[in-house]
Amino acid sequence: MGVGIVAFVSTNIDDLLILMAFFATPRFPPFQIVLGQYIGMGSLIAVSLLGFLIALVVPRNLIGLIGLFPIAIGIKELLELHKKSNDDNNNNKDNEEEEEKKEELAEQRLQRSKK
Repeated sequence: MGVGIVAFVSTNIDDLLILMAFFATPRFPPFQIVLGQYIGMGSLIAVSLLGFLIALVVPRNLIGLIGLFPIAIGIKELLELHKKSNDDNNNNKDNEEEEEKKEELAEQRLQRSKK
């Protein structure tokens, strides 16, 4: 239990600094700050409890595979970003070609008007 308390305190030092900043700002009433802290901590405990209960149902050898989900999501987002940048490059090339055609037409019109 002592290790859990030390882990909790060491990972929440930044939270304490943010709380001090909120209490130092007169814009937020102390009641809202305290209520928000309790709601936030309660949410974290509820999610942790839910994860614990899911871990009781899921076989132990599959729990380690859950870490692959964030990796898969990251790879998917990276591929979508790459595809989007390729699409943007293709659109830019198309726009450049259209601009070149417009410039050529403008030059042709200018030459015709000079004749």
